[in-house]
Amino acid sequence: MSNPFAAPMSSGPSGGVGGLLVGEAWSDGPLLVTNVIATLPDACVKCNQPAQHRVKTTLQWVPLWVRLSLLLSPLMMLVLYLIFRRPATVDFGLCEEHFRQRNVARVAGGVSLGVGVVLLFGGFLAIDALEGWALAFMGVGIVALLGGAIAVGRFASPLSPSEIDREHARFTGAHVDYLARLPPWDRR
Repeated sequence: MSNPFAAPMSSGPSGGVGGLLVGEAWSDGPLLVTNVIATLPDACVKCNQPAQHRVKTTLQWVPLWVRLSLLLSPLMMLVLYLIFRRPATVDFGLCEEHFRQRNVARVAGGVSLGVGVVLLFGGFLAIDALEGWALAFMGVGIVALLGGAIAVGRFASPLSPSEIDREHARFTGAHVDYLARLPPWDRR
């Protein structure tokens, strides 16, 4: 006997109308609008070609003022980030080329973060022995950390959240032809 209170079940990304689970994604001009948990059509979100890979990821968004609080205090920014962050989990398709680009950005960002940590702490630990060189190592370490963070945060995900509220997420980065497949967003 089935449970009448159970959530509706789906057959996966190919179910629904045109490969889209009905009521999960819309287009709003250049923005992709989704529910905060969504499965998108089985096409590459970056070029609208048939997808060879599926990626399920949780993206976070915080208001700009939370990010700007970093200028006042990194600890305050961390606390505000943990309080005000809004997550959205999206399952989307990527073609072979864009899947490879995503993986290259993830590896390059991870290596850059690792090198940055080693140079920063290595320079700090060797400050007496290396004198002026230690500061150079620490400076290069900071640049590598920032570069790695940018590579991972910006280039490793094909979609970038522009806003996430309690029910819907808005993303930039989807191809215009991909957005054309979706119904228009009704601002309710």
